[in-house]
Amino acid sequence: MAVATTRVSGDYVQGSFGLLTLSGERARASLFFARQVGVHAHEQNFELARWYLRAALSEFRSIFDLLNADLKSMQLSTQWKRSEYKGQLEADPIVSILRKVRDFVVHSAQVKGIEKNFVAVFPDGYPERRQDMPSLVIDPLDRQALTEKRGNDEFRNFSDQDLDCFNTEARRWPADLLIHIAVYKASIPLSGFLATSRAHVA
Repeated sequence: MAVATTRVSGDYVQGSFGLLTLSGERARASLFFARQVGVHAHEQNFELARWYLRAALSEFRSIFDLLNADLKSMQLSTQWKRSEYKGQLEADPIVSILRKVRDFVVHSAQVKGIEKNFVAVFPDGYPERRQDMPSLVIDPLDRQALTEKRGNDEFRNFSDQDLDCFNTEARRWPADLLIHIAVYKASIPLSGFLATSRAHVA
């Protein structure tokens, strides 16, 4: 049984998505479906949890499909393309690789979500309360194995270090919390960009 000792708190969301009508709505949808992954995995209904995982990852991917439309409507698309914040967003391995994971989950059975039991610690009493937390985690991403099955390197734009970073976090967190973390991490450069461009956002 794997034990997670990391303290989990907060909803991992910043306010930047509140300014982005289309992609913000997809972020909220992704978080909604991610919560359902956790609920159904905890009830050990893993089939339903996997359905919600596909939905959560699809909505997560669509955040970035609609981001340009949001920025264009705010007359910020040109600034975004030249911005250091765009580079920061694209360089984050959790955000970028999770976008690619959506393709494997939706279009193949090569990544489907692995059942794993965590132990959650609730520090709200003495002694601390511990509870089993049946969960889904994202399958380990093996560049060579996936390349052999699909005939091309789907991760050619990612370094081995990036893949190792993603796999480490995917082992550490249930899939639903990993999606929450990815939404939060995506919101950081977006928040920075919108803050520096606030004169255009009014």
